[in-house]
Amino acid sequence: MSTRPWMPLYVGDYRADTTHLNAAQHGAYLLLIMHYWQQGCLPDDDAQLARIACMSPAEWRRHRPVIRAFFGDGWRHDRCDEEIERTAASYNRRAEAGRRGGKAKAKRASQSSSNATAMLKQGAKQCSSKSQPQSHPLRGSPSQGEGSSRVEGRVLGEGDARPWPGLAVVNGGVGSEGSR
Repeated sequence: MSTRPWMPLYVGDYRADTTHLNAAQHGAYLLLIMHYWQQGCLPDDDAQLARIACMSPAEWRRHRPVIRAFFGDGWRHDRCDEEIERTAASYNRRAEAGRRGGKAKAKRASQSSSNATAMLKQGAKQCSSKSQPQSHPLRGSPSQGEGSSRVEGRVLGEGDARPWPGLAVVNGGVGSEGSR
């Protein structure tokens, strides 16, 4: 995990530790800890540190002593190191839980697909023994063949009680009387 896309920033802690910084020093310090967060360290070279802090070499020389106080030997930052370690441990716990969950899900899926296949076969046997062709009120009976209908071209309910006034069957479909 070399590049971390986000960084925790505890605003209360940050403000308590940095009330004495001016705007340029805040910017430089934040850019340095962001670089530290993503890379895991800072270079021990003033030219590179000035570039990371978006400062000219002269600005860096002027603000370096104030910013340096936040870092230990070798430009190490204890709070960043703790947060990186905590984040890595949390990431590893979640990754392991995901692996375990994925294995359990795969096991359940293989068991349930076996059950589903068995149920499908059993259901097919039951359905084939009970299956009888049935007639449909609008499409006619299966013995008349596909596409034929006993009621084709007449208004539903003609001569009968009209359950749906104004509806007609036209070529096997239902429409309004005016659409015939």
